[in-house]
Amino acid sequence: DWLLNQIKDNPKAVFMTLKFRHKRTATKLNEDISILHAQRVLRVFLRKIDMHYFSQRAVTKGIAGVPRFAFQHMGSDGDNVHFHIIALPHVDPQDFAQVAANKWASLDTYGWLDVNNSWFDVVGSNVEELKDATFYAAREVQKLGAEDSWLIFQTIPQTISIEQTA
Repeated sequence: DWLLNQIKDNPKAVFMTLKFRHKRTATKLNEDISILHAQRVLRVFLRKIDMHYFSQRAVTKGIAGVPRFAFQHMGSDGDNVHFHIIALPHVDPQDFAQVAANKWASLDTYGWLDVNNSWFDVVGSNVEELKDATFYAAREVQKLGAEDSWLIFQTIPQTISIEQTA
């Protein structure tokens, strides 16, 4: 409910799911990306998006960034790290989704990113669609706890100062 209240008046929401692949090791076992490595990739991805729309100085100093709410999920077995993000871009949401998809694909240099199964979808301004997106993004907060699911340091709430820099 809290998350829905943060975004319900914004007709430009974009829902992103960022997924990773399993890699086969020499012994034919599946290897998963570590949580720390996945979080580093997420930080680089979000910084690339922010720098696409704002100056490096503004992003580095924390003055500007695309408003967003980021969550980490671990999947049903607890070993499938992936991220859900609801972004509130100040530009056309279709264009933003395309830029985000391209930035995500550009980071796939080591084969960890599952570009084909990652999603970059515009969420309608209909309250039911927004409610579904917020529920899906935040559903593992109850399972993992807010401290392990809600990525507070990657979240940028919508603020007047950010919108004024756009």
